[in-house]
Amino acid sequence: MKSDVLDMMRDINGALGVQTLFLAPPYEDIKKMDFEIGQKLYVDFQYESIWRELEENCLEDTVYVMRNSLYMYHTIFRFPEPIVEEYGYRFCIMGPVLFQPLVQEEFQEIMRQHKIDSQYAYSLQVFYSRIPVLETYEFWNNIVLHFCRLIFQKEIRMVQSHEPGNAFLRVNVSELSAQPDPQLAVDTIEKRYEAENAMLQAVRQGNVSEAVLRHNQFRQYRILPRSSDSVRNMKNLSFVMNTLLRKAVEEVHVHPMYIDDLSCRMAIRIENCTSESQLQKLSNEMVRKYCLLVQNHSRMGYSSLVHDCLDYVDFHYSEPLSLKDLAERFSVSSTYLSSLFKKEVHMNLIEYIQSVRLRQALVLLNTTRLPIQEIAGQCGFLDVNYFTRVFKKSYEVSPREYRNKIRGT
Repeated sequence: MKSDVLDMMRDINGALGVQTLFLAPPYEDIKKMDFEIGQKLYVDFQYESIWRELEENCLEDTVYVMRNSLYMYHTIFRFPEPIVEEYGYRFCIMGPVLFQPLVQEEFQEIMRQHKIDSQYAYSLQVFYSRIPVLETYEFWNNIVLHFCRLIFQKEIRMVQSHEPGNAFLRVNVSELSAQPDPQLAVDTIEKRYEAENAMLQAVRQGNVSEAVLRHNQFRQYRILPRSSDSVRNMKNLSFVMNTLLRKAVEEVHVHPMYIDDLSCRMAIRIENCTSESQLQKLSNEMVRKYCLLVQNHSRMGYSSLVHDCLDYVDFHYSEPLSLKDLAERFSVSSTYLSSLFKKEVHMNLIEYIQSVRLRQALVLLNTTRLPIQEIAGQCGFLDVNYFTRVFKKSYEVSPREYRNKIRGT
């Protein structure tokens, strides 16, 4: 039970882009708690002092939400004894997170307080672009408290500190020597590209759930703004993402006609957005739609003959089509085409033609008020009664009943 809860907590936090660490002695992973920024900023930074403070000051049945001198929040608690005994974990550290992007005044204060030379400002800004920005402080606390109740099986105390001086994990920067590592920006940029590639690979596979998960993780790596207009910045990034997704599905042999249609529709919708929240919602929708494009129209793994045959049916479904006609068009025998098509597509050619026509009929029933007879004709069914029979066989309702159902009449 506890193992399931821990896995679920890690997965949900991961979907939000939030790192979750389960620490056990000798606490070798503790340097990951701040993505190693401590040792990249200071030549004499010691993570050992942090885990010692955890051991000494972290009380049982208490969750700490604390902001450090770098303005990053961590959520920390000591595991109850049953988990310590079964898994060896002593502490859970979630973060770092922000609850709003740093403003310029805050960033300059960090630079001043930590005595960081201005030549490292860009590298530090790149680092902050990696820190996930959560919706609200309350939203995050509700998630944490939900999982803590499951882990502790009782109500627990929450200690919140927004002042670094009051946090037991504070770092006394006055005693440390700042000398940022040149790799500070490089590592973050590499991680962003890894997240981007993982998202695009999931899209190529048409894996909606994995693509959405990877997209949420990738989105946490915020590219530094090019202008002071936040909506314009986000639109520009959305246009770039639309292009990346378009090229990804092209690699798995989705026909350019489908790609161009979706890409153009998404570009228009991006430009018509007026807020960051609209763009964020559209970004998730884009990922899903490109995945569905792969699921429905990828020709990856098909022979050139079957590939061409599939595309021809998809674009000429309203015309009279038969096995004999298609065999003649592609200069092969009907027997050969039928056998190869069934082997690769796992249905015969006539079944595929009918499935394409029915799929298009669903689109027209959902999006138009055309008469049923006209829809049948546009989808390649010459006999409306035959269309009604095959539609009902596939969807268990007649076209008219389906339309009434979606309209709620």
